Amino acid sequence: MGVEKDQPAERIIDAFGGIRPMATKLKIPVSTVQGWKQRNRIPAGRMATVRVTAAAAGIVIDEIPEVAATAEPVSRALAAEIIEKPAVMEKEIIEGPPRKAHQSAEKERR
Repeated sequence: MGVEKDQPAERIIDAFGGIRPMATKLKIPVSTVQGWKQRNRIPAGRMATVRVTAAAAGIVIDEIPEVAATAEPVSRALAAEIIEKPAVMEKEIIEGPPRKAHQSAEKERR
């Protein structure tokens, strides 16, 4: 995926069906989504999760003009795979594939 940017929150939250449904789908506190709505900003660091969750739930946010212009859409198939093993797949999307053990150990020694 491309580099994420903060996104206007209102239309994305509406696409999820509101604050509570979005928080439930993302498995985050309602107050977090409420804060996004009050500031009308979803932080860039959360957008990969928002995109994947939306795609897995069949929620189309990539047609919202502000969102569509900033990153590649996530296919429903990829989203389903990520939802199956979220911690591993989401980390790989954001940080890239894991390094081999010897590369990590070498870096720690430096």
